[in-house]
Amino acid sequence: MSKRFQITLPDIIAAQLTVAAKDQGRSPANLAAFLIEVGLNSYKPQTPKLKNEILEFSQVFVGRDLKELSEQALIPLEKLEAVADGEYPDTDTLIGLGRVLAGWDTESLLKLRDRTFNNQAKRKQGNGSNK
Repeated sequence: MSKRFQITLPDIIAAQLTVAAKDQGRSPANLAAFLIEVGLNSYKPQTPKLKNEILEFSQVFVGRDLKELSEQALIPLEKLEAVADGEYPDTDTLIGLGRVLAGWDTESLLKLRDRTFNNQAKRKQGNGSNK
């Protein structure tokens, strides 16, 4: 099934698209659809940096295919889903993720995990008064 979209391109881009489509014997709409598909297939969400952009560990997984990540990191899918849902990630999981997540290393993931779960523990403790 196909979905129809209407987009507006800057004049220079529209001209380049028209010339490229003519060179390939395609319509501009057909070439635009192809280029969008190719671009989306190679698109990788930008990984936010540790510096205050990610507040919770589970945000590392936003926009990622957990099945693919599981296969790349050699982590069972069920374990990765649990971590994505907020379960405490063990060190082996962080090592696996650190190997495959662009922009992340194991040390940064450890710091994020500690910050996330320390903050959660503090919230659960409340203000410390038990009266």
